[in-house]
Amino acid sequence: MTNDHEVVDQAVVVIAHYRAQEGAEDTVAALLAEYSGLVRAEPGCAAFSAHQAYEDPREFVLCERYRDRTAFDQHCTSPHYLSIARDRIRPLLDRRDVTLYKGTLEP
Repeated sequence: MTNDHEVVDQAVVVIAHYRAQEGAEDTVAALLAEYSGLVRAEPGCAAFSAHQAYEDPREFVLCERYRDRTAFDQHCTSPHYLSIARDRIRPLLDRRDVTLYKGTLEP
């Protein structure tokens, strides 16, 4: 079997799904708004956006792209990740599902 696709870059793409605890959705939204600009300012961050669902405002999705695994690892040890994402947002969540993806696939 031949490999008819390859990873053309070393980017790390992250898709995270959050479900806020009942009554915490406005606080989570405000914290994500504060956090987003800080993440986008990281030298290794190519893109970051956070979205709140229309149908269920307790549901959030984060779409992130980092230059490479080193940039992602640096993100996970940044002061804003630790103080906002880990220490302030996570305790307000019922669920947090995070999946890391490889860079862009091309034929």
